[in-house]
Amino acid sequence: MLYPRLLSTLVVVFFIFLSECGESSSSSNPSHADATTQCSDQIDNDSDGLIDLDDPGCSSATDNDEYSAPACSDGTDNDGDTLIDLDDPGCDNASDDDEYNEAVTTTACNDGVDNDSDGLTDLNDPGCASSSDNDEYNEAVTTTACNDGMDNDSDGLTDLDDPGCTSSSDNDEYNEAVTTAACNDGVDNDSDGLTDLDDPGCTSSSDNDEYNEAVTTAACNDGVDNDSDGLTDLDDPGCASSSDNDEYNEAVTTTACNDGVDNDSDGLIDLDDPGCTSSNDNNEYSAPACDDGLDNDTDGLIDKRVFDLMKDFGTSKSTKIDSIFDSLLVP
Repeated sequence: MLYPRLLSTLVVVFFIFLSECGESSSSSNPSHADATTQCSDQIDNDSDGLIDLDDPGCSSATDNDEYSAPACSDGTDNDGDTLIDLDDPGCDNASDDDEYNEAVTTTACNDGVDNDSDGLTDLNDPGCASSSDNDEYNEAVTTTACNDGMDNDSDGLTDLDDPGCTSSSDNDEYNEAVTTAACNDGVDNDSDGLTDLDDPGCTSSSDNDEYNEAVTTAACNDGVDNDSDGLTDLDDPGCASSSDNDEYNEAVTTTACNDGVDNDSDGLIDLDDPGCTSSNDNNEYSAPACDDGLDNDTDGLIDKRVFDLMKDFGTSKSTKIDSIFDSLLVP
């Protein structure tokens, strides 16, 4: 039983040995290697429409990478302008596959020539609005009296320094004519010591009347104490305004309550006396509570006379009351 099993094992080992030797021989012998690469497989591996060696991504048939970097990230000066990749203005970004610059149209404002012979070139010339502007000539300027550098009205002022010029296109340097009036002639026309706008008679420089407005004289603006009360014009309470022609105070009726006299000899005068209800009250006297005919304490008894009568009658309460009322009925 041992020999058949040993024989089987030797056969398996033999075949394993042959297999490993075959692989080693194959890998060491180029003739047996798989030589197909992306640059020799007839396939457009990078889907750029170019296959194998027709694709710039392939350096040789053994190159196994058909992919080619974009012109703007391949490290090559593809347009021969000495600028590479993103340093080249023809590259917008790293994936841009065109390193060539956009064509520039030459115009009068980008050609480096002073086309209008004014000493200024291209964008330094005010005639150029942009580099694409094909006309370097400045806009024509119309010469007027206010931009010609001349003192056209001989006033010592030129162009915009002259108040006669409203703008450089103004063709009249002469100042507007000024009409002479009594209030701008430098003369004291009304002989009041004040001239032109310093005179209150002038409302403006075009006002032709320097005279002050006439003032109507009235009793309250004439400087006279017309009512001989020691007060003059507006200092007098009789004057309501300077145009008031009556300086006299309003007439005041004299009464016992405005005469300055203690008419009832109670030590109180006029409105300080409780007997006066107003300055028009002509009775300063105020009856005492016990002699005013009023029941001031609301006890049913009036004034001092009732009290005196009560003292004079008998001791009977009813007799006293009866006697009081009898006495009140006596005329």
